[in-house]
Amino acid sequence: MARRDCDREPEILAAVAAGAAGPELLSHIDACESCRELLAVASAVVDDRVTLMRSATPPSAGLVWWRMNLREKREAARAAVRTGSFIQFALIVGAIAVAITIFGISIDVPAVVQSISASMRAFAIPLIALAAWLILAPVAVYFAVTEK
Repeated sequence: MARRDCDREPEILAAVAAGAAGPELLSHIDACESCRELLAVASAVVDDRVTLMRSATPPSAGLVWWRMNLREKREAARAAVRTGSFIQFALIVGAIAVAITIFGISIDVPAVVQSISASMRAFAIPLIALAAWLILAPVAVYFAVTEK
């Protein structure tokens, strides 16, 4: 019966990647069925990689340049939209502050804080249950999906 895991597998992979193996490693490969299989598979993968690398055609310089310019324009547009959104938000906040000042609307801050804290006390148990579910559900899915 062949041994499934061999301690010399990393050496064989390194030798396949380098393209040469020493005589001691070759004699081990002849004696170990697991290493023979690994050598066959690794050699096939390296041969496929070499074939694909030779047949690969890189894009033309003009196409690369065009894509780079297109990407720069998109990034510049995103930056402009972010800046515009920030300015718009600042203007809305300023307009609300001016409206509150002009119309003389007063906000009773302690009453608002008291109302929020009363609401939090009323919903404390459901909020704790929701938080526990949001934390434990991904953990449960992780343990259900991973193999141990």
